[in-house]
Amino acid sequence: MNRKITEKIPYGLMRHEKYDVVVVDSEKMESVKWMFKFMP
Repeated sequence: MNRKITEKIPYGLMRHEKYDVVVVDSEKMESVKWMFKFMP
């Protein structure tokens, strides 16, 4: 499947420049984990 990423990518993820796929952004993902850890 050769699909281009056209949708907005959620915070904590990023678009890989070379391969045009979505990968985890380690620094931002830590913030996301922290936010969900303290949700009721």
